[in-house]
Amino acid sequence: MTTTKTHQLEIWEGEFGVEYTDRAVVDVGARKGTFGKLLDGSPIETILEVGCGKGDNLTALEELGYEVTGVEPLHYALVRSREKGHRTFPGNCFSVPFDDEEFDLTFTAGVLMHVIPDDMARAIRELWRVTRRFLLIIEYYAAAEAPISYRGHEDLLWKRDYSVWGKNLVKTGQLDKANGFDNCTYWLFQK
Repeated sequence: MTTTKTHQLEIWEGEFGVEYTDRAVVDVGARKGTFGKLLDGSPIETILEVGCGKGDNLTALEELGYEVTGVEPLHYALVRSREKGHRTFPGNCFSVPFDDEEFDLTFTAGVLMHVIPDDMARAIRELWRVTRRFLLIIEYYAAAEAPISYRGHEDLLWKRDYSVWGKNLVKTGQLDKANGFDNCTYWLFQK
C-alpha cells in the first residue's frame, strides 16, 4: 500500500472537510431502502465503504444486517463515525489498510468525484484490490469527463462516466433525493 497525499486529500483533511462533515445531512432511512433494493439478492455479508465520512451509509447498511467497515481520511469524520459504534479506520482510496479481497463489497459514494483524472486508475485499482466480489460506485455522471467548480475550488470535483472502470457491470441506475442521495448514478460491478 502506498500512502500518497494529494492536493485534494490535503484540502479534505482540513477545515474544508470539517465544514462539509458538519453541514452534511443524510436521510439514513431513505439510504437504507435504496441499499436494500440495490443489493437485494447479492451474496454479500461484509462491506467496506471507502470515504465513509461520519458513518451514515454504514448505519443504513448495518441496519440491513451487513457487517460494515469504513475507511476515512478526515480524523474529525472518523471520530464521528466511531461515536456511532462503527468499525472505522484511517485511510483513503489510494491506501486502504486491509488485505486483498477482504470484503464481499467495496464501495464509494461521493468520493471518486474528488479524484483528479490522472489518479483515477490508481484509486480504482486499490478499490478492486480489497474487494472479493463486488465494487459499487455512487458518483456524479457525465458522458465526457468534466471539472466542476465546487465551493470556490476548480480542482476538487469532476463528473465522469465510471462504467469504464469495471468489466462486469451487474447494474446501473439513477439516484436522487427520494433515494437519499443527490442526483447521482450508481454502477455495481462484479469481480
